[in-house]
Amino acid sequence: MNKKIRLIETFAGYGSQAMALKNLNINFEHYKISEWNILANKSYNAIHKPSIVKYDNNLNDDEIFNKLEGLQLTLDDKKCLNKEDFKRKGINWCRQVYNEFCQNNNLGSITHIHSKDLQILDLDKYLYLFTYSFPCTDLSSAGKQKGMKKGSGTSSGLLWEIERILNECENLPQVLFMENVKQVLSKKNKDDFDNWCKFLESKGYTNSYKVLNSCDYGIPQNRERCYMISILGNQKYEFPKPIPLTKHLRDYLDDKVDNNLYINNFYANEVKEIYKDFDFINDKNRYNKICVLGHYMKSKHESSRIVNINGISPTIKENHNTVTAIIDKDNNVRKLSVYEFGKLMGVSNNDIDKILQVQSLSKARKQFGNSIVVNVMEHIFDNLFKTISL
Repeated sequence: MNKKIRLIETFAGYGSQAMALKNLNINFEHYKISEWNILANKSYNAIHKPSIVKYDNNLNDDEIFNKLEGLQLTLDDKKCLNKEDFKRKGINWCRQVYNEFCQNNNLGSITHIHSKDLQILDLDKYLYLFTYSFPCTDLSSAGKQKGMKKGSGTSSGLLWEIERILNECENLPQVLFMENVKQVLSKKNKDDFDNWCKFLESKGYTNSYKVLNSCDYGIPQNRERCYMISILGNQKYEFPKPIPLTKHLRDYLDDKVDNNLYINNFYANEVKEIYKDFDFINDKNRYNKICVLGHYMKSKHESSRIVNINGISPTIKENHNTVTAIIDKDNNVRKLSVYEFGKLMGVSNNDIDKILQVQSLSKARKQFGNSIVVNVMEHIFDNLFKTISL
């Protein structure tokens, strides 16, 4: 791979795609991102662009409010903040938000970005990698399931903003990378997905897609996601083969956790009683699957599962207040910590520290649940840049 990569991350989150490239020591630059969530952008800044330049020095307060309103930003992934909302937040907060967006080369909401904003130039010198992990809110089994049909106005329908942008492009990115829940291929959504693939083919891309599970690429989490690589031209991408799982949930546990993670109720204690004489720590058996021991809620909802630490973790999610639990070395039932969440998404302790410097535990947990497992992308990108010729 001779060309330097210019990474354009739409729906960027905290930049897991950039993490994967960095871990592979690939020559790339954070070229542009699109992320409308102010808190996610703050995490991206803390990890990837910690040196803050004062972009606001020559702007008065009213100009700052106007510029932020123009980016169509949100704090809750639902409502865009208007000028009055920003004024209520205070000018110091707004100036910091503005500086962080400029530092990240963040273009704001995908809905108002145009091809000229991407500045795709000098294709003989650079390879443009364009990523679009669009919202799964209306696709996943845990979400609203309203679909991603073009013109539907759903969150998942934001996919078609990418169509608009690519249609505007005089110079197209050479490589596109998509990630989403496997329901993107379900009977309800398959026609829309096929239409998306046909559009990309009409622009000259060759598409390859496949559902991969994190536990097949080094991370003991059951997280099935659909990945697609689209290469401009006739090159067909081959996805990496699975690798043996050598680490299990127990290898990702913290030595000490906050007391508020422990669960002491009738249902948790009932499970503890059943396994009081079982030594999970010294058990030599390992399981490449989720091993459910019981539940800590009466409803026995899947989000209240207590699982064997010698197996793998259920899918990490952001949209519920209850989370996977384990029985620890002292035979106590506890929830997984935010650090354990982060590590099970392939995020380093150092980067988790950086996120927690700027986020609450609940916001960090949500961002992890919304992201992509770094290790899976490492395998995908490594295979990509070793095999393609652009």
